[in-house]
Order: sequence, then C-alpha cells, then structure tokens
Amino acid sequence: MLMPHLRRECMLYAVLAVALGLAWQITLVYSLYGGNWSALFHHGVGGGGVPNEPAFANTYVFPVEWGYDGQYYRMIAHNPFLTRGGYVEHINLPLIRYHRILVPVMAFALAFGQQPYIDAGIVATLLLFLFLGVYWLARYAVLFGRSAKWGWAFFLAPATLSGLERSTIDIALGALTIGFVLYLREQSRYRLFLVLVMAGLCRETGLFLCLACAAASLLKKNWTMLAWSCASVLPALAWYGYIQMHIPRDLEIDIFRLPLTDLLSNLLHHDVSYVSSGRPVVQ
Repeated sequence: MLMPHLRRECMLYAVLAVALGLAWQITLVYSLYGGNWSALFHHGVGGGGVPNEPAFANTYVFPVEWGYDGQYYRMIAHNPFLTRGGYVEHINLPLIRYHRILVPVMAFALAFGQQPYIDAGIVATLLLFLFLGVYWLARYAVLFGRSAKWGWAFFLAPATLSGLERSTIDIALGALTIGFVLYLREQSRYRLFLVLVMAGLCRETGLFLCLACAAASLLKKNWTMLAWSCASVLPALAWYGYIQMHIPRDLEIDIFRLPLTDLLSNLLHHDVSYVSSGRPVVQ
C-alpha cells in the first residue's frame, strides 16, 4: 500500500504537469494562432470542412493542409450520439472514428452537452488524462523504489505531445495503458476493470489490454479475473453495435477488419521507388 505522503507527492507532480501542459497550450494559442483555441484541433482545408453550426463559426483552418485527427474527434464530441444531422459527412472514416468515443463523450459530459463549452471540455479531458498518465507512472515508479519524478517521463511520449498540440486521443490510451500496468501490479480488481472498460472505448487497440488480461487469467486459471476481463469488453461491443445502426454502411470500410492491419499493410507494401538501389533490403 502506498504511503500517504508518497501518494501526495505523485499527485503534486501530476498537478504541475497539467499546469505546464496548459501553459504550453496557452503559449501556442496566443503566440501562433491569435488566441483562437480551435487551432488546437488542427482543422485543414482538405479535412472535409465543418458542420454548419454556430459552435464551428470561428474555426481556425490551416491553409494548404489536410488537417489532423483532432478535427474529427472535435466534431464527434459535439454530436456523440448522432442525434444531430450534418456531421458524419465531414468526418473521415466515421464508423472507425466513432468507435473511439471515450474522449469525445467525456468532453460532452463535462460541458453538460452545451455546445459552446464542448471545445473547452475536450481540452479539459485531455489535460485530465495528462494528469492521470503522470500520476499513474509516478506511482508505478514509487512501487519499485524510484522517485515519483519519473512520472514526468509521460511528457516524452509522442501521444502526449500530439494530444496537447493537436488534440489527439492517443494521450488517453497512453495514460490508460499505464493505469492498466499499475493496477494489475497492485491487484486492484475494480480499478483495473474500469481502466479496461475505458481503454476499449478509447480505441479499438485498447481491446488488446482486455484480451491480454483475459489470456493471462486463463493461463493462471484465475476464473474470477477471466470473467472480469471478458466483461470489460462488453461496453465497447455494445457501443460498436449502436454506431453500426446509426451510420450508413456505404460511408465506411469493412468494420470486421482486424486492428493494425492497415499499419501492417503499409509496412509490407510501401513505396520504395525512390530508392536507387537496395530495394529488397528497404522492403
């Protein structure tokens, strides 16, 4: 059990990390984007446009750029349950992106569904996961007799940097992965279950944490933990079914493809025509 003073130290470093992350965002917004916070979502002229809604009226659009993933999760946060029209057509791969509902729906909840405050809700949600990532990593380091300052290493993760600068959701899964390792180590069943549920709703790759926990439980014949691991997948599957019923099939690619197959395909079939020699080695 972690001593109270060590727990407070871990929390202190996490709070300082949030302050630093927010200061960095403020610096970016007011030094580069004229105080327009929507620049953090990185909308581009080739990104599909934005819905014709007041909440998107003053959106900062990057010229000669496609944009970045944060722009799509912003639109999902404004319409997480697909109750408003005019959104899906602006989102690249809507079925896949709507699977990743955790950050958007948390932002929606923090704003109490009020459209003018949802953008701030997204920023707050990502800062919350920055807090959790640093806090959990600091606690994990303390478990092994290391300094809680190691929690700051979470800042070095590419997912953290892109989450703060471009509002991507990977910072959430990065933090949840650390929480998964921590609570697995501490054998904290209920907290581990919550982390697994959130990971599955964050990204489809988060389901691998559920599967890994289930496989380990099966090998150890820990039937109780196996049941909890399998149950943690159910909220994500239920959400996938809801989205499948609400997004037209012709707007999306095959839902049943395996995660990471696009990455594998790109690694095996990327363009090597620019290499003058040694193409087999590059491939």
